Amino acid sequence: MHMFLSCAILAIFITVSEPVPTNNKKQKDVLKDVVPIKDNVNCLVVADLYNFGKNETRYAQERRLIKFVASRFFERTDVSTMGIATYGYVPELPINLNKALDRMAVSYDEFAKNLEPNTQLRSTNEHSNTAQALYEINVFKQLKGRANCLVFISAQQNTKHVPRLFIPWWNRIVVVGFDNTDVTEVIRLTPSVSVQVPYKFRSKNVHEVVDKILEAF
Repeated sequence: MHMFLSCAILAIFITVSEPVPTNNKKQKDVLKDVVPIKDNVNCLVVADLYNFGKNETRYAQERRLIKFVASRFFERTDVSTMGIATYGYVPELPINLNKALDRMAVSYDEFAKNLEPNTQLRSTNEHSNTAQALYEINVFKQLKGRANCLVFISAQQNTKHVPRLFIPWWNRIVVVGFDNTDVTEVIRLTPSVSVQVPYKFRSKNVHEVVDKILEAF
């Protein structure tokens, strides 16, 4: 009786699926063999709730991007934190920096729990804009010991006439042009870098943002 061996081709399609709570220690043990784990990275993410008007669907996609970035961030860090601040159609105008820095999360699960309620659109027409948010960050004096990394997200199409981020005491500033916007005009000094992320982002885009954050630590 003859034995026949058949070969099967397995096609693997990599898509971006929602992060789920996982065993962080196991993930980090595996990741140590692939990429270095960074310590003491305390990153404040500033979300754009202005440039899509009141289009909740588009802000939901931005929220998904932030969740994936946070998930990857906590996989690749230890003894680190991440917080979320918002500008635009938000309850605290122009931006809630102090409150965000007071609730820096020590894990992905804690961050994800904070993300949803803190990225909801305000129902009134009062809002702040990108320029106001950047100005407030530049003049903020209560940062020391609370955060050393800033991720500023903006979908603004033209940034030529907004303030430049120039604060030298951040170890890293990453300006994310969401929906593939060009935000290079926003950065000024060497701790700052920019990256463009498409609206329909993929895993490689998430990894690029996190890589840009961590390469300074």
